[in-house]
Amino acid sequence: MVEQIDFERARRIVELGPGTGVFTRELLRRLSADGALLALDTNRDFVARLASTLPDPRLSAVHASAEHVAEHVAAREWESADVIVSGIPYTLLPRAVTTTIVHACWRALAPAGLFVGYQYSPYLRPFLMAQFGNCRLKLVLRNLPPAVVFASRRRADR
Repeated sequence: MVEQIDFERARRIVELGPGTGVFTRELLRRLSADGALLALDTNRDFVARLASTLPDPRLSAVHASAEHVAEHVAAREWESADVIVSGIPYTLLPRAVTTTIVHACWRALAPAGLFVGYQYSPYLRPFLMAQFGNCRLKLVLRNLPPAVVFASRRRADR
């Protein structure tokens, strides 16, 4: 997931659905000292756990829906996010919610900003293609079950 991120350039990263913080820890490990990580999760327990187990001043863990990611980016007075990492299980959501989240991610990203997500099926690809117009897939066989990593870049012409 994180190997696709250029940490030399990425200063403002958003993580959607961080859960218990597996990727959050790695993002913080690689993030520059002047970087910031905003983690949004709808599960209050996960948000509280992140805040207590990862007391890093670069991390802001917020109880919120990914549908409002653009508003949370703006509330932090960020012009935009450089990268959005998503661990949301989109196959469990209504299609309209997935569409809303993908659109909100596009709005929150900087021009040429990167969306990276993973799933256990190719389900997310058509949503990313419709919004971003591009989507690279990588199958990760070492993961059990095998996972699909999606990467889409925001283009100014969409």
